[in-house]
Amino acid sequence: MILLAAAFGKSQGQPGFDPRADFDEDDVINQADLALLQPNLGRRGDLLLGATVASAAGEEPPLSLDFEPRATGPVSLRIVPSSALAAVGQVIAVDVIADAGAQPVDAVELYLDFDPALLQAVDASGAPVTAVQPGTALPAVLLNRVDPAWGWIDFVAASAGGTAASGQLVVARLRFKVLGAGQTAVRFSFSDWRPTDAAYAGESVLGAAAAARVRAAEEVIYLPIVMRR
Repeated sequence: MILLAAAFGKSQGQPGFDPRADFDEDDVINQADLALLQPNLGRRGDLLLGATVASAAGEEPPLSLDFEPRATGPVSLRIVPSSALAAVGQVIAVDVIADAGAQPVDAVELYLDFDPALLQAVDASGAPVTAVQPGTALPAVLLNRVDPAWGWIDFVAASAGGTAASGQLVVARLRFKVLGAGQTAVRFSFSDWRPTDAAYAGESVLGAAAAARVRAAEEVIYLPIVMRR
């Protein structure tokens, strides 16, 4: 996906064109190539271009492990706030932030895991959603989907031939409704088939990532602050 994001909008002979992302071999990297790739995203095995792929329903999900990035680049990803206390039924909002500093970033590939028994992806009004709110730093959203059954968020955004971003970037905003009491996390996936990454010119520049913790209670009581003179 990073290769396609880096080459998106380029044609044969232009700097940045990568034939490995030209799946339909028409010498242009565009929406048609993305359409061929999308049915296979999040799946293991050989790439089956043009094939009809069955729904993920009924498939055995992989173990949700706390993987770390393999690269040692200068960019870090974090979820802000890193911890939250909420009552059951409350909606909380978190931002996925990329701290890039002076390092240009032209694509970010986010794969996030959450516990669907405790959290539900929603909009600001609390209604269930199938996509999250993109940031503005990388305007070309190539993939944006929520799988509420498994608790997966898959999001890919790129500059798509525009100016690469740097500094502190808001990649996406997520909102969750708390469904039950307990402690849980929203974490980045670094599995072989859902690898979170940040890239520039087709190369990974990601070096670190930090999950967010959510603690939910049946009720949250806010005590008044009493000040003595």
